[in-house]
Amino acid sequence: MNEEVFSEIVDRVRSFNEKSRTFWREPLDPGLRVAITLRFLATGNSYKSLGFAFGVGPSTISLVVPETCRAIVAAYGDEVMQVPDTTKGWKEVARGFHERWNFPHTLGAIDGKHIRIKNPDFSGSHYHNYKKFSVVLLAVVDSDYKFLFIDVGAIRSWEVVPASRLRLYNELGDINRRRLRHRPLRHPEGTWSVLQD
Repeated sequence: MNEEVFSEIVDRVRSFNEKSRTFWREPLDPGLRVAITLRFLATGNSYKSLGFAFGVGPSTISLVVPETCRAIVAAYGDEVMQVPDTTKGWKEVARGFHERWNFPHTLGAIDGKHIRIKNPDFSGSHYHNYKKFSVVLLAVVDSDYKFLFIDVGAIRSWEVVPASRLRLYNELGDINRRRLRHRPLRHPEGTWSVLQD
């Protein structure tokens, strides 16, 4: 990442992520908060090793990383991850799949991954899934691998498909599904689908 991109991220996140001064201590600089978070996301290092690298306590880093992630999502979320809300938008997604991958009538590609977690207190076997504790990350992308929809937090893989699909269909909206029955790509009228492996 070059300096311009880093500075742009810091500037956009500053209003969401800046802390006020107190009598007891100076707040961490927003640039340092972003640097710690990006290093954590890029490497997956423990908070302890990040603490040695940046000279910040692990308990502070455990607060900084989630806060900065929320700030990044708030600053960039609507810009970089947009579910199309018009018929024209969905037709563009379908056209991309048809032209690039030769999949007509496709509105996205869906996949999921189990993310390991530490078992929360008093949850019993609620998050247990085949030898590990996890939650499911589910995403839908367009033909250029850009995210259209993300769902995090389903507990088991057999729960993620119906619940997330319902949320996705709500995002698509009844009006858009009805309007997309036209033939935008000169193919016989058929069903619209989301690819999955």
